[in-house]
Amino acid sequence: MKSILKQIIPSLLLATSFGFPAAVSAQSLTPSQVQQINSGLFRSNSQDFFLQGNRQLQQEIKTLLQQILTAEGQILKIDETLRSELCHKEFKF
Repeated sequence: MKSILKQIIPSLLLATSFGFPAAVSAQSLTPSQVQQINSGLFRSNSQDFFLQGNRQLQQEIKTLLQQILTAEGQILKIDETLRSELCHKEFKF
């Protein structure tokens, strides 16, 4: 317990010595400066939205890859004669 306190107390003193001048100088910041600091410290809702979407996409890719690896045989069967016919024809739109 005493060894933990010996480690915590210097850290608190150091944090306080750095935090106090910052708190005093924060009074002279303009609103745009405060906004810049806050945007760097906190994530926005849009950042959370895209991070969550990226995690879901990665999970879906992982699930699909596992299904492909565990599937038996070919998933899609293509008739080779049909493929050759389609490759040689020109499509008009």
